[in-house]
Amino acid sequence: MNDLKEEHKKAELGFWLLKEHWGKGYISEALPEICKFGFIKRKLHRIEAIVEQENTNSKKCLIKNNFLLEGTMKECEIKNGRYISLEIYAKLNS
Repeated sequence: MNDLKEEHKKAELGFWLLKEHWGKGYISEALPEICKFGFIKRKLHRIEAIVEQENTNSKKCLIKNNFLLEGTMKECEIKNGRYISLEIYAKLNS
């Protein structure tokens, strides 16, 4: 977790893996524990993740862990010389 905002009781979730580690379930295994830590130990109300629109594996992992798509920022960044869109996912401590 990064970009922790104590006053708003929220943090951003980020994960990056080298390509040779994709599809091995590391994030799927770690994500529930990271959320539990954030909600219970850090007393967060919200954990959010910003994902490149084309990153289907990350989006599937978030959805599997009950994150909801809140919206899309269309062509908001440049990567490798072209505009990309980012999707915002969030999970609330309910």
